[in-house]
Amino acid sequence: MKTLASVLFLLVFGVAYAGSDVKIEGGEILVSPSVWTKTGVKITSEAQMYPKAVLEAFQNPGKVITVEEKISLTVVDLFHYRKETTATRGVRYSAIEAMVDVERMDMRVGGEDSFFVYPIFWLIAVAAFFVSGNLNKGIGIVFAVSAAAAAAVSAAAATTVSAVAIGAVAAIAAAAIAAIDDMELSKVFSIFFYMLMIVSAGLVYLPLFL
Repeated sequence: MKTLASVLFLLVFGVAYAGSDVKIEGGEILVSPSVWTKTGVKITSEAQMYPKAVLEAFQNPGKVITVEEKISLTVVDLFHYRKETTATRGVRYSAIEAMVDVERMDMRVGGEDSFFVYPIFWLIAVAAFFVSGNLNKGIGIVFAVSAAAAAAVSAAAATTVSAVAIGAVAAIAAAAIAAIDDMELSKVFSIFFYMLMIVSAGLVYLPLFL
């Protein structure tokens, strides 16, 4: 009975002072309807790292207040990628223990799909590079370099660092061809460019096949 009475007191205490001034001092929560009063609620050293969350948790007994999140990006189809937010750590006030502590968790709190422009820039880069080698080298190279660079940047929104890096190298390779007069060397760089673009696309869309 004594334990039950203590729990009920702490629950009512937290709700009753929801509109009062609340502060943290000496690892404990104090409230002040008129003068600062100790609540008897202790705060762990880890939870003290998140003072705002601690005060919010105190006024919402049992509710976990998220303090750390993890964002993951995943390609879901050719033209879309998904951004998911997962709560990894939160602060909770336990009226039973009269304690505010940190909890580890793995709870999905949100997610949305966005349009993925990478394949568009990829196709423009490859097409422009083809044009540069068969029709107009100057204009084709400009478009190929620009599109390859844009593809690398857009890939950063939803894929691995390696895919971005390879796309960037492909853009550099395309730019280098503009300064090469030797036909044989130009062909080597051309093959190198196409290989890099294919590898980049492979890394971007690999998760779809795993």
